Amino acid sequence: MTSWTISGTYLEFCSCDPGCGCNFKGSPNSAEGNCQALLGHRLELGVFDGLDLSGSKVVWALWWPGAIHDRGGRGHAYIDCESDEQFEALSKVETPEISFDLTGRHSVFAPFEYAN
Repeated sequence: MTSWTISGTYLEFCSCDPGCGCNFKGSPNSAEGNCQALLGHRLELGVFDGLDLSGSKVVWALWWPGAIHDRGGRGHAYIDCESDEQFEALSKVETPEISFDLTGRHSVFAPFEYAN
């Protein structure tokens, strides 16, 4: 089994009212009854089998027909990292057993930074 750990900033925006019910085994309360989300991960620290992932960024554009935990969703991940090895490692961390698409090694989104 591969050893990995990541920590950093996580942002989530979805089409439901604040306090997304799907994160707590609830159901979407959007007007459409589905869940559309944009997630961003900025890894301040990360290691995958000895490979440094620090500084990498991952953005997900996601859609589910109903509650997230009911499965059946689709999405694309945009990964911004320094090397092909980091991309492969993040591909395994971000999609261990699901069939979402990973798009490119470099993000089509503008780089983002967070500050207090």
